[in-house]
Amino acid sequence: MNLRLLIISALTLTASVSNAQIITGLTAAYSFDSGNATDDNGSNDATVFGAIPSTDRFGNVNHAYHFVDGDYMTLPNATELKSPSMTVSLWVKIEGNATSNMSLNTIYNVINSTTNAYFASFGMFYNTGNSLYNSVVQDNGSEQVVNTSVDAGTGNWQHFVLTSDFDNVKMYLDGILKSTVAKGFVTDYSADLIYIGSSGNSTYTGGLVGSVDDLNVFDRVLTDAEVLEMYNAEDPMTAGLNKISNDFKPLSVSPNPTSSELTISLKEATSISIVNVVGEEMLNKSILSSELINVSLFEAGIFFVKDLNTGNTVKFVKK
Repeated sequence: MNLRLLIISALTLTASVSNAQIITGLTAAYSFDSGNATDDNGSNDATVFGAIPSTDRFGNVNHAYHFVDGDYMTLPNATELKSPSMTVSLWVKIEGNATSNMSLNTIYNVINSTTNAYFASFGMFYNTGNSLYNSVVQDNGSEQVVNTSVDAGTGNWQHFVLTSDFDNVKMYLDGILKSTVAKGFVTDYSADLIYIGSSGNSTYTGGLVGSVDDLNVFDRVLTDAEVLEMYNAEDPMTAGLNKISNDFKPLSVSPNPTSSELTISLKEATSISIVNVVGEEMLNKSILSSELINVSLFEAGIFFVKDLNTGNTVKFVKK
């Protein structure tokens, strides 16, 4: 195998290797790294209407989604995506103003009505009137509305995080807490879909012109340190890139994601270690070239299999 093919093979194997990620309370994850909108953490896949794969903030092609006015995605009406305490973390690049009969262009919106004025149970918006980010958390059918505003950087990728519990709503931009607003009510969710790039409301429209990437939903409020950690996440295409050498030996796992059993395949016998994203070792054993491992007792989340002889590492998701 020549050096060029060796490098390509190494990149292929390590494309799924991610830096440490926060998984406690993670209910859905959309990396878009495979050029699709599947849920990397569970079964709440997004449905795409018009949006197309695009280049992410690291320059990786087909690792984000681009929305032109009228394009959108929906997430299912799932209780794990509508928690009393919740965090939504995403990267967004605003590239223009979408057609709207209100000043808000929608990035992410958990709606509670398809027609009423107070329709955003948990909404993340771009305000075309003042070029600010707005966040709205509402009690269904009432006027209990919380607004926070942060300057938006049109044309640049920015990390946008919104957290909400009974007490407070917090907005972060690029890893920094920008605003905290007292809340004092339990968010009441309807049975409607969740929208990305669309208001989901026929009376008050407002789409998105721009791109979205690395959307993560948690059923808890992240800490300031955790938000900063997510902002500083490395390029998953190069983080932990395996050493390229003449004795390069592929490592693969399947199925991925898995709920019970994982087949680990190598070219020859070796020792492997399985760790979670905080570095806790879950398994260490010697295996033959291919072996079936029972991971049914692992908690749901992201794990890494490492060949202790070569250092090669691959990621898998336990459902």
